[in-house]
Amino acid sequence: MTEEQFDQWVVALRSGKYPQQKHALHGPNGFCCLGVLAEISNVTTKIQEDDRYMFFFGPEYGDYESRTSLPEGYLGIPYSEQGSLMELNDQMGYTFGEIADYLEANKEEFINGDKGV
Repeated sequence: MTEEQFDQWVVALRSGKYPQQKHALHGPNGFCCLGVLAEISNVTTKIQEDDRYMFFFGPEYGDYESRTSLPEGYLGIPYSEQGSLMELNDQMGYTFGEIADYLEANKEEFINGDKGV
């Protein structure tokens, strides 16, 4: 993930533009924190029968599709870090602002380095 992508994600989480929900990247009530990243990254979506959105990631990610997680290594984010973010969003009840604080406190884990693309 580039610093610009990271900064856009943090700004989007704090913007108030994206209502927060749990257990799906994007559904009828809003987005999870990872869904916001997919949305601002212009990932292709298609609505499903249950009003949740399926995200489609390109050939560089094996044409991965999901309603609940990003592909392993998407923008350099491994499943382990996605799991941490999902726990903050879904189980611990962190607001998007608090998740943005977490991201900023751990920025070096997301910008280039070992995890970056």
